[in-house]
Formats: sequence, structure tokens, C-alpha cells
Amino acid sequence: MAFEVIQSIVEAEKQAETMKAEAFSKAEQEKEAARKQAEQLLMEAREEAKQQGQNQVKEAVESTRGDTEAIKLAAQQACAQVEQQAAAKKQQAVQAVIGKVVGNHGKC
Repeated sequence: MAFEVIQSIVEAEKQAETMKAEAFSKAEQEKEAARKQAEQLLMEAREEAKQQGQNQVKEAVESTRGDTEAIKLAAQQACAQVEQQAAAKKQQAVQAVIGKVVGNHGKC
């Protein structure tokens, strides 16, 4: 009878060791699965942040488009105005140069 008790104790210890090894293995598998899930979530968060950043840049560009067009139009108008003023004064400039080269009375 003592032998049977010892044998059942040894068998229970073996079962406990087996259960312990299985629990450890399962814990490692769950730990690895959690690590992979965390990596996936981190990757998704990074991608979402990148996309949001790109969207914000796009929105900023779109929101300033009207301003840039207004500045461009104002610059074109200023250039046209300077061109008109230059054309108006061109004849005066030509006469001034001729006066300097030829002299005030047309004599060389």
C-alpha cells in the first residue's frame, strides 16, 4: 500500500510538472501573440499618423491657394502697371539720350 501511495505521489508530481510546462508554453505563446498584436497596433498608429499629417499638409496647401492666387494676380497687375509707366516714359528717355548724344541744338 505504501508503494501505491508513493507511486500516486510520483504520478501527481509528473502531472504537475506536465501541467506546469504546458502553462509555461501557453503563457509564452500568449506573450508572443500579444507582442505581435502590439507591433501591429503600433504600425497602424504610425500609418494613421502619417496619413493625418499628409492630410493636414494638403488642407493647408488648399486653404492658402486663394491667398497665393491673389498675390500672383496683384504681382501681375503691378508688373503691368510698371510696364505701362515705362512705356509712357520711353519717349522721354529716348529724347533725353538723343539730347545728350547729339546736343541740345542738334549739333555734334
